Amino acid sequence: MGTVRLGMIRWPGKLIDGETRNAIITKLFYKGPMTVKQIADEIGLSPTTILRHVEILVGGELLKEVKVPEEEKAFKREKYYDVTFPIWSIADKEKMRPVYESIGEETAAIVRRYLAELRDAFEKTELRGKGWKFDDADIYSHIMSSATCTMPRKALERQGLKPFPEPTSNKWGMHGEEEEG
Repeated sequence: MGTVRLGMIRWPGKLIDGETRNAIITKLFYKGPMTVKQIADEIGLSPTTILRHVEILVGGELLKEVKVPEEEKAFKREKYYDVTFPIWSIADKEKMRPVYESIGEETAAIVRRYLAELRDAFEKTELRGKGWKFDDADIYSHIMSSATCTMPRKALERQGLKPFPEPTSNKWGMHGEEEEG
């Protein structure tokens, strides 16, 4: 069994700090909806400890109570929990990879075509006058981020595509990715 690496658009502070909450999310990813007792048994902590963490994660909108078929329940009043955000499995990421790689190659070719213009434009900035160089890591990183992320996102939105809509599953824009481990 691997682990789940979490990412988010907005930082939820201490909501996801610590091994226990990540372990809860990882168990739910691999095992599906579970009760507090089932999670506690899987992780090896007391149900009381897990309940406290589950309540915090539910309050932060990272977990939610879900319905399961009655025949799956040991007791009628059991509550089952699951994550509120998508977690990409290794297999799912592999299915997307060829398309991402094609977009990456085309993006790199475009940047390569404009590299001299980017360099020339930077030479005219106030930053250059203050001693910064195009190849300085902080400068180059910002230029590439603007050229490959920020500006294309704005262009896509102007053209009617919404690459970064507001998250619908939770207020943090949380997502996860399975990692081998």
